[in-house]
Amino acid sequence: MLPATVTRRVETIPEVSKSGKRINGLFRLMETPDLWMQAYQKIHTNTGATTPGVDRNTLDGFSDERVFNLIELLTTDRYRPKPVRRTYRPKGDGRYRPLGVPTGDDKLVQEVIRGLLERIYEPIFSDRSHGFRPKRSCHTALHEIDDRWTGVKWFVEADIEGFYDNLDHTILLRALGEKIEDPRFLRLIERFLQAGYMEDWRWNPTYSGAPQGGIVSPILSNVYLHAFDLFMEEMVRAFTRGTKRKDFTPYHTISTRCRRLRKRVHAALEQGDDTTARKWKQEILHQEKLRAHYPAGDPYDPTFRRLYYCRYADDFVLGVIGSKAEAHDILHQVEQFLHQHLRLHVARQKTGVKHAREGVRFLGYDLRAYTSECRRKFKKQGIYTRQRIVREQLQLHIPQEKLYAFARKHGYGNLDLGVASHRGALLRNDEPTIIHVYNAELRGFANYYSLATSVKRRLSKLYWLWWQSLYKTLAGKHQTSVRKMVRTMKSGKQYIWRCTGRNGQPKHFAIQRFGDLLKQKAPGGADVDVQPNTVVLRAARTKLIDRLAANACEYCGKHGGYFEVHHIRKMKDLTGKQAWEKHMIALRRKTIVLCIQCHHLLHAGTLPDMRRKDMQK
Repeated sequence: MLPATVTRRVETIPEVSKSGKRINGLFRLMETPDLWMQAYQKIHTNTGATTPGVDRNTLDGFSDERVFNLIELLTTDRYRPKPVRRTYRPKGDGRYRPLGVPTGDDKLVQEVIRGLLERIYEPIFSDRSHGFRPKRSCHTALHEIDDRWTGVKWFVEADIEGFYDNLDHTILLRALGEKIEDPRFLRLIERFLQAGYMEDWRWNPTYSGAPQGGIVSPILSNVYLHAFDLFMEEMVRAFTRGTKRKDFTPYHTISTRCRRLRKRVHAALEQGDDTTARKWKQEILHQEKLRAHYPAGDPYDPTFRRLYYCRYADDFVLGVIGSKAEAHDILHQVEQFLHQHLRLHVARQKTGVKHAREGVRFLGYDLRAYTSECRRKFKKQGIYTRQRIVREQLQLHIPQEKLYAFARKHGYGNLDLGVASHRGALLRNDEPTIIHVYNAELRGFANYYSLATSVKRRLSKLYWLWWQSLYKTLAGKHQTSVRKMVRTMKSGKQYIWRCTGRNGQPKHFAIQRFGDLLKQKAPGGADVDVQPNTVVLRAARTKLIDRLAANACEYCGKHGGYFEVHHIRKMKDLTGKQAWEKHMIALRRKTIVLCIQCHHLLHAGTLPDMRRKDMQK
């Protein structure tokens, strides 16, 4: 728990930031050990916690002494960030994205910096920015578009070329200096930016950019683009005009004609002239078909203009209600601002203006306007008439190639032909693991695309291929047929694999049902991709920092002395052959607090069984 003075200082940072004042004393706050404990608590469960940097240093072995040593190096100006280890990760288009892996100590320092920067900038960041921010995600961005972008005629799409590699350090530090009045804190960030990277054991300098993979890089990228967000918000305010469209003359002329015809039908019916009434009804139907080709509001109304803007990290899209010339002018202004103020360039092949019916790709969804030919029948003035259901409504769609790519990536088979395949790589796993892998894959894909229009209809074919592939894999493991496998697992409306757990209790593993795929969708769709809360009630000491503060070895029980935290990457890495592995499996934890003697013995592979008497020596 933070001391009262530090707590008050940290809590006042957002208010001071919103008031427009510059923040100082950040470097002194970094001298508080509890801030480092909070930072460690936040990142120790990350997948990269045990990924080594250039010096093989990881978060394994975390201790109070390690924190005090880092604080001492910082306060005496002897701390120097090490270069990141560059590796490459495949992108969706077949290319590779460079990824920088910091050392364990650098990750800790960056997390402390990130936490302080977040308190400064979160209160002032734009509401149109959704990337790498608390309680925001791809789905909050897409939900905003789906909910607010009504009547959009043109999309302006632009792709920033090599954004993370081309961040200008001078511009970034100047932007940080507008909110931060602490030279030592800014100098520390500058050293991280200029630490360079190691590739093939050769050091390379970094004159620009922020390494992808760095903990502090995402918030620095948002700080860098904050000026662009403010520019776009000002452009939105300047472009917006009018409160309502003018009526479109051809549409309302026909509507007036239809009203007169309905009066004639009503008069003919009162006189009992059914033949004349039917004639006027046919004329009304003809006029309504003509009216269906026109919008109710004037699409070229010069007094009504709207501009919408949404950004996720370095991807952004604009929606324009106006003329095509105005959309091109907006794109030109955007390019000029990025070039002149941020020294960024857009990729020409991915930048342009598209009609809303043609649509654009954003965050893996296809955004496009849709007009339905269907008309709703209703009664008006005692006479039945018809009205359009949907006109130029913005919809989110699942790209067809995403379905094919997903099926191909996981080896389900040929989606186009509907021919499923078994997955030989999974045959060595047990049945619960196979079912868990299949369920998790499909559930993740379906949850991400749950905001799409007619999502179940679009996923039905993929689900059938997934279902067939799962049963072919299970049948291949048991060397039987799919039909017999299905018959064995069928239980009412569900398909369940039954087995016995380690404690002799029966366990059931259900296969994901298609009807339950999207039932996790939150109201409004804003929180669909937020991970479910899996917190369980445990004993008093549940947090890692509390366990570390207990000053006791969780393996041998020794109290007092020097303690470190041992990390593993994943629970399935534990084989259960060693006593310490059995201990971690029983606790269901990826970390264990050890005394220095136990930790050294563990890494040497000579840690004895804790039940042996020589552990007490």
